[in-house]
Amino acid sequence: MAGLGVLAAVMFPPAILLVAELSDERARGSAMGSFNLAGSLGFAVGPILGAWAYSSKGFAFAFLVCGMAEIFVVLAAVIALRVWRGRPG
Repeated sequence: MAGLGVLAAVMFPPAILLVAELSDERARGSAMGSFNLAGSLGFAVGPILGAWAYSSKGFAFAFLVCGMAEIFVVLAAVIALRVWRGRPG
């Protein structure tokens, strides 16, 4: 468990820096808040979704459901970044 904490400590500062670098100075507070909200929702919804999928049809289904959710979130983030930066489509 300590290893997970170390890995999180290594990953979190560059992620915050990336959010700060990609966001406009006027919207930086909203960007940081959105980043933290997304992480908190992931911690809350992820285990529930994974447990439901695993108990429904097993490990392969859980892997498929969670993988598809991740692909959806990445695509939504790419679209949101393009729209917020003024490059729709």
